[in-house]
Amino acid sequence: MAVNLYRDTVLKTAKDLVENAKALVAGAASNQEHLMSAANTITDTIARMANCVKLGAASLGSDQPDAQVTLPLLAFHLCIQVY
Repeated sequence: MAVNLYRDTVLKTAKDLVENAKALVAGAASNQEHLMSAANTITDTIARMANCVKLGAASLGSDQPDAQVTLPLLAFHLCIQVY
């Protein structure tokens, strides 16, 4: 599977991560239950992002090790830009 197929998923997950971070901040100002729920949601989203990046890097194949290393950095920068 080509890495381009994972691009949209990474972008959507990055947007979800930003929204989850906003909910986490709002939860911190609210009550313990909202904070716990927001923390659980952001943890799940981070795990989804990590899995998607791993799958995207694996889809590149061993003949593109530089691209495999660069992909996680690109995902990180994407999260920053979306925010």
